[in-house]
Amino acid sequence: MYRSTDAPNFASFAAAARAGNAASAVAFNPGVIYRLISITPDEDYIAGEIDKPDQASVHRGHDGTLDGAQIHMLSFLGEKWGMGKPRFTTDQVIAYTGRIREYGGAVTWDVPVHPDGSIDALFLDQLAALGKAFPRTAAEK
Repeated sequence: MYRSTDAPNFASFAAAARAGNAASAVAFNPGVIYRLISITPDEDYIAGEIDKPDQASVHRGHDGTLDGAQIHMLSFLGEKWGMGKPRFTTDQVIAYTGRIREYGGAVTWDVPVHPDGSIDALFLDQLAALGKAFPRTAAEK
């Protein structure tokens, strides 16, 4: 719907999103699609909304990108977005993350946050295990 050369289109939306900060990263979310795809050259990363991370797939990814966009998956650790108890074991979370990381991709996990800003220890433990499984630097190993 926004693929035309005339505004409103992806290019005009991306330009508007970057108007206050030219270095900001932009993604457009087409909803749940299990094959991670870039929907426009005007996005910097794939929104990657996935409700079943075991079904996420990457085809033709190269050096962390797909069609010029950073490979990315967004999913949730709780029973639903922003709520519930953990629905995966820590080993599953590491495996799902690892499948995307194999392509140089990034993963964002939604976790439930209590009204006071705290996060249950079970989720913190899973996030800590991810940090150990996928350290950013050699010093973190």
